[in-house]
Amino acid sequence: MEVHEVAGYICQFEALSIKAALSLIQRVDLAKGILRISINADGLAALLSCPSNTFEPELLIFEEPISFQRRQNGTKLIWAQYKQGPRTHLIKALHDAHDWLNQIKSGKQIAGLKQQTGLLDRTIWKRMRLACLSPKVQKAILAGTLHHDITIKDLESKAVPQNWAEQEALYITKVPC
Repeated sequence: MEVHEVAGYICQFEALSIKAALSLIQRVDLAKGILRISINADGLAALLSCPSNTFEPELLIFEEPISFQRRQNGTKLIWAQYKQGPRTHLIKALHDAHDWLNQIKSGKQIAGLKQQTGLLDRTIWKRMRLACLSPKVQKAILAGTLHHDITIKDLESKAVPQNWAEQEALYITKVPC
């Protein structure tokens, strides 16, 4: 292929709708720690208006490392190469914790929070523990640099050390380089 042909093909790919791009996938295999995606050579050739023997078969198979993380609401597939950013559910939980703690400090009763949120009082108390996390751990939550294995459940646990240095050693040092 010539450079101008490749540039034209790239433009065609960028113009694809999600549905059209997904239609090029022939097969997806999940093996232990690997996601393997095979592209349909005939579909790709039809899209690019070129013969299907233009492509090397091994170049139409992509493998990516993955892992699975169990969550309360199901299992989450984590793409190892995916750049992880801030997790909105952790940020919201941290915000709620600070908000509820401020309301309690200003004299609001837990029953009022229970009625306002529709949550059980034990859930509110556990969530408020997030407001007592080390400032560095809270900044890591906001920046999205907390290790992906750490969940809200972990941070609400009674197993979280009260000492901030211990918290930071547990959570901040787990941040991948």
